[in-house]
Amino acid sequence: MKEKGTLLVVGSLLALSLATVTTARAAGTLNFTR
Repeated sequence: MKEKGTLLVVGSLLALSLATVTTARAAGTLNFTR
């Protein structure tokens, strides 16, 4: 059960960082276009 919790935490952290990178990349693209 503990391993499942760890996987959940790691998964959410990865998803969070991925979303942050995607948002930052999108914002950077918008800034460059302007």
